[in-house]
Amino acid sequence: EFTLAAKQSLKRYNDFISQQAITLDNGTKEYDFYKVISYRVFNNCFSLGGRYYGNWWCHAAKTDRPNILINGEQTVELDYKSINLYLLYGLAGVNPPSKNNGDLYTLENGCFPRQIVKMIFNFRTNCKGNHSTYQAICKELIKDTIIDEETKTEFLQSSSLYYELLEVFKLYHAPIVEAVFNPRNIGLQLMFHESKLAEYVIDHMTMDNKPVLCIHDSFITTVSNKDILEEYMKDAFRHYFITSIPSIEVVGV
Repeated sequence: EFTLAAKQSLKRYNDFISQQAITLDNGTKEYDFYKVISYRVFNNCFSLGGRYYGNWWCHAAKTDRPNILINGEQTVELDYKSINLYLLYGLAGVNPPSKNNGDLYTLENGCFPRQIVKMIFNFRTNCKGNHSTYQAICKELIKDTIIDEETKTEFLQSSSLYYELLEVFKLYHAPIVEAVFNPRNIGLQLMFHESKLAEYVIDHMTMDNKPVLCIHDSFITTVSNKDILEEYMKDAFRHYFITSIPSIEVVGV
């Protein structure tokens, strides 16, 4: 039943979006603008993964995405803030902390850089343990241009800061610790729930004849359709979960 509904949803979307002109104004890279058909990638079963791929905009550089045009109109990109942590709280049926304007990657008193907290969560849910998580973060930090050099040096020289941050994270997000650190394939499970939100948004925008481009957990639409998209993003979360809705922010602002 799910696979049939998912196929029908994807066909409706592809039929609709292929009738729109999705172009780019002053891009930094070359793209094949004829690649507008999306497909979904599941991993081993239909409850893992499910993200949308295949179209040219899902590979567009972040610097190019603000310059995407839909039928010649300027666009805006909306993004769920701290989406995966909100998903875990939603699955647990528990409301997340409301401090720091609902930014769940900013821990108590902002004692650690948000970017590192987010890295730890994202890599921990996709790596097999603390050692591989720490190694993956170190590789990412070497390329990072946002986190201050003193913090980067301290983190790279020893894993002690990583383990200290890990304990603070566990205390701050105690209701979902078991979900983050124990289950296999938690990263792919989160991708599946993220893809269900995306499917909801895509279905409703398509039924309203409002073009929308999905880039995992963010969405691009015309400036004139921004408010409609934002409401559908909120409705999607309400549809699947009873807990607090994450903030929705304009990317790049």
